[in-house]
Amino acid sequence: MLQLTLKRSSFSKLCCLCSLELIDYVFKSFTDYGGIINYDEENMKDDLWEIDGFYDDETFNTLDIMKVMSAFGENGQFLVNGKKMFFEGIVLTENHKYGQLVNRVWTNCKLNNQTPFFDLGVLDIPKIMPRYRYTKMSDICFIVEKFVNGNHIPIPIKFLTQKDCEDWIKEQNETK
Repeated sequence: MLQLTLKRSSFSKLCCLCSLELIDYVFKSFTDYGGIINYDEENMKDDLWEIDGFYDDETFNTLDIMKVMSAFGENGQFLVNGKKMFFEGIVLTENHKYGQLVNRVWTNCKLNNQTPFFDLGVLDIPKIMPRYRYTKMSDICFIVEKFVNGNHIPIPIKFLTQKDCEDWIKEQNETK
């Protein structure tokens, strides 16, 4: 029988990454599929989701399931065909297209120093913030800002023309 064991503390963390509507939809779908959800009130058991086949059942919205699975995977593991796996392992071994989209959200958010938040419906994949951008100070002064810890911070580089500034930024953003 399929089971989901979830600590209460982990459920709180899950709520920071997913809307309650999304969690309710996925958990209800899981129980409709025949799964049982066990909440560990004492926070003693490992977070483990036995999920064989559930995430690919066409009766349910696979993308929404993948969103919650990825958030659950931040604290827990999955039991698939008797093997413990992380979310990324499921996505890689099955080349799962919806899982790859959700992983892209995580990757882009981490590169932007942000935390993703998932809701029902459309999946918004954030663009990766450029490392450098410019700000026009006057008609003859453009300063460069660097993206650090989620913010653009001015650095001591100034240009007299917008084109020179844009060329320098393009060069910097293309090199890693």
